[in-house]
Amino acid sequence: MAKLLFKKNETKTESTLCCAIKYDSGAPCSLELFDVVEISDAEYDSFFDGSKWLKVTNGAISWVDSSFPGQQSKEVFTSYYNQYKDYLKTINTNHPKAEALQNCKNFIDSLDIESLTFPHTHFCKVLRDNNVFVSVCSF
Repeated sequence: MAKLLFKKNETKTESTLCCAIKYDSGAPCSLELFDVVEISDAEYDSFFDGSKWLKVTNGAISWVDSSFPGQQSKEVFTSYYNQYKDYLKTINTNHPKAEALQNCKNFIDSLDIESLTFPHTHFCKVLRDNNVFVSVCSF
């Protein structure tokens, strides 16, 4: 069972998405606090691993193949790196996708930014190309 949780009583947009959740039994939070949209497990998994992005048009949910903007400067790449790394530290390690989370953390920890040439491929694409991308909206 998978769901998208949007801010309650607000127009559904990508920016009003609070998170995506997937669970077998017993919701991990109080669903009545959100506007809830059910999605398939496959849609959640594609969103989680970054192969699909959420698109909301006039409140209608759809999925599009992910694409990452071109090259990033060292400053922008490092900013994404630091933000991602800091956010991953806040996630509960009891999450059902804890192994994927750990793989992502391990990859980021091993990434030597100083050895890269810039401009460089978008940080999130680097994660995706190495099969360690995890959507931070999925926790």
